[in-house]
Amino acid sequence: SLRKIFVRAATARGRSARFLRREVARQSDLAMREAAARRASSTEYEIALRERSRIAADLHDTLLQTMTGIGYQLKVCQTGLCGVVSDEAAQHLGTAERLCDHATRQLRGTVWSLRAMPDVHRPLQESLAELLRLLVDAHPAKIEFATVGEPCMVDETVSRQLLLVVQEGVLNAVHHGDAKRIDVRLEFEPAGQAVHVAVRDDGGGFTVGLQPGPALGHFGIQGMRERVDSLDGRFAIESQPGRGTTVRASVMHPGRSPADSWPAVEAEVEA
Repeated sequence: SLRKIFVRAATARGRSARFLRREVARQSDLAMREAAARRASSTEYEIALRERSRIAADLHDTLLQTMTGIGYQLKVCQTGLCGVVSDEAAQHLGTAERLCDHATRQLRGTVWSLRAMPDVHRPLQESLAELLRLLVDAHPAKIEFATVGEPCMVDETVSRQLLLVVQEGVLNAVHHGDAKRIDVRLEFEPAGQAVHVAVRDDGGGFTVGLQPGPALGHFGIQGMRERVDSLDGRFAIESQPGRGTTVRASVMHPGRSPADSWPAVEAEVEA
């Protein structure tokens, strides 16, 4: 009968409305949790930048100045003792001077890198290119950069964290892997579905899982992983002794703003 048809239709509409309300509530909860995570990530980034600046200033004013002074004293000793000490002693003195100069150059590069962060208000590919130019100026390794796919809008929080991941990957390649060439790849999936970054080097490499960790004062890999995790992204590292290292990070929907339109949708459903 018509009455039964109307009842079934009304029941179906009620079920559909309940389903929509549940789905809106679920998506709203996801959006709010993502917003909270990205706000926390942004706050962490600002704190990290201030701490990096403080560490850079401390290194410059203390350790770097001390290393420069030691290097100067070694040069004076080598010049003043020329022809006085034995050949073996002169050789050791020259080695000490070269080691001191090498450590000073590395320290200067570290101080430069701690201070150098590009403007994240620009497109990610531009900010990343600027960061790599700064790193090239401070380190001897050759860095190649490639962008694949149609660039999409990337949320500032995502840009900040991915820039720090790339910087850490490059610095690890130079300082720990003694890399001579580093390839950085930025890939955008169609329609802004995801963004991927990869840092590949030709350095010494290591056995994944056996590398020094936080217990020995090495926080680089853990820090990169935590940054990507804060974006609900995927992080992976591939390496073998003598065959270099590749760091990969991926973030889904990188342009999604923490503020979503779910409340408006919910109001429409309730109406």
